Amino acid sequence: MERHKHFGMCCGAGGGRMWIEEDPDKRVNLLRTDQALATDPETIAVSCPFCMTMLSDGIKAKDLEEKVKMFDVMEIVDQVTAGKA
Repeated sequence: MERHKHFGMCCGAGGGRMWIEEDPDKRVNLLRTDQALATDPETIAVSCPFCMTMLSDGIKAKDLEEKVKMFDVMEIVDQVTAGKA
């Protein structure tokens, strides 16, 4: 994603935006979802439960649930290690 590491961007929930009614055109989670979708992913991995909620909501709002899957990083680790066990 364009904004990552030192220039990363919060999905909005860390700042309490998940409980605020925002202008639909200015929702932080939709902006962050757009940034993730710009990479044309099949899967988006997150390590924050707030990001999971906010980006999942963004994917649903864009009606892309069938195309893009969301996982917590630990879910991916579990899937990989379960396959090796």
